[in-house]
Amino acid sequence: MPSTTGTVTSFQGVLTALLAYVHSVLGIAITGESIGTPDGTIVTFVGNLAKTEVVLNTFSFAYTIGTVAYTGVSDATGNITGTSITSGTLEVDGSYTITFTTAPDDATTLLAEYEYPTWTVELNQNAKTNAPGTDTSWGAGTREVILKSLGTSGTENIFVGIREVKYPAGSLYGWNLNTYKFIPPVALGWNGNQTETGLTAYTGTQQSWYYLPFLNFADTTMAYWFTVTKDYMTVVVRVSSDYFTCYLGNGKRLMEPSIYPSPAIAAGTVTYNYNYQSGYNGGIVRPYMSSSFVSFFAINSYPNQEYMTGSRVKMYPMQGEGDNANVGATDAGEVLLLPSFVFDDVDGTVMFQLDGVYAARRDSLQSEDVITDGVDSYIIFQQGANLANYNYLAIKQV
Repeated sequence: MPSTTGTVTSFQGVLTALLAYVHSVLGIAITGESIGTPDGTIVTFVGNLAKTEVVLNTFSFAYTIGTVAYTGVSDATGNITGTSITSGTLEVDGSYTITFTTAPDDATTLLAEYEYPTWTVELNQNAKTNAPGTDTSWGAGTREVILKSLGTSGTENIFVGIREVKYPAGSLYGWNLNTYKFIPPVALGWNGNQTETGLTAYTGTQQSWYYLPFLNFADTTMAYWFTVTKDYMTVVVRVSSDYFTCYLGNGKRLMEPSIYPSPAIAAGTVTYNYNYQSGYNGGIVRPYMSSSFVSFFAINSYPNQEYMTGSRVKMYPMQGEGDNANVGATDAGEVLLLPSFVFDDVDGTVMFQLDGVYAARRDSLQSEDVITDGVDSYIIFQQGANLANYNYLAIKQV
């Protein structure tokens, strides 16, 4: 299922778990792909699948020996087995080697079927400094990644970025978050869209992009919740009794794709490199804001597909305590789920709606509660440490 939960023992375990999960869910099927043409004497077949990222345990292929049809399969580690197969390996990148004891029949074809992930990894490397191409010397193993999805329609280009930040002296652990119109050129680095976003500030002390949205962690045991669809992903982590959330990917369009090609957002907990103990209680539907930066930014595709940053881009209805006074809590026995819209505060344009994420209201709410509405279920989370009724969100389980 595209929603899951688990536990990690360090902050870097969250990205490892997320990458493994997005690789294993929502696979897109390939069938009837030729991976070899036997001539009756060839016993070893070496090659590469058409896709360069493969879900290993979905791979199988048909072959014929002595006019009898057989099927070879791969397990989750890429070990290929089957009748008359002495050895076989398949790598995540699609490369394979298969060796038979008896050659498959002449004038037949080895036909494979498998799945490749909806979200593919376009970049996965050691985190760099603000000088692209230079490996950092801090926090061995910290990474920066860019993921791509073609969306539900199969014609989207949804790009999201995650970059690990580790600064033990300041108890700062977490992710810089990004979203892109296209994958930045290698020479420009992971934050290669910084000229367009204006989010160029970098702190060498903490090795972090200063004004990008940030998701807080601690370097300790944490529970996590992932929801991954073809259009977006949400991540929630529990640090002690606090909850930190992020949303990456597309929202629900309110205009035609031709008018609005990229309804994308990167929404985190805070920005400005505050650690999880700072007391800033922002989140997906109640962002932390100042005059120059916010805990999220969006791509406004109408009409110029420009990046929207700073206090110009806002969320409705959960902008802050004052705004929330107009949206009352419901009776204790009911939960009100309010759709969350991203809009331009200058011209009033409503850009899009967050998908599967709602502002939750009730007189009494508890994080990790599950509520149901027909066949749909939602998990409730507070944002940060704030327990006020206006500070909760609900994430639809899919």
